Amino acid sequence: MVAFIEGHGLMRLPGYVTEDIPSICGKGRATRLVEDFVEMAKHVGAPFVTFSEMTLEREELDALLEEATR
Repeated sequence: MVAFIEGHGLMRLPGYVTEDIPSICGKGRATRLVEDFVEMAKHVGAPFVTFSEMTLEREELDALLEEATR
């Protein structure tokens, strides 16, 4: 699938958009995701990009783990 997409001159960003958070969540190494994000922005002619990251507190991580195991 990757070769087919890139063979048509398109780029892909390995990530997904959640329903509750208006952002793109990446899959894989964080550094590679940033590089892919910047390359994608350049490819589509974006005049600027924004990027941020979140650090979860222990309680937030515990809550997410509990929700995921239900």
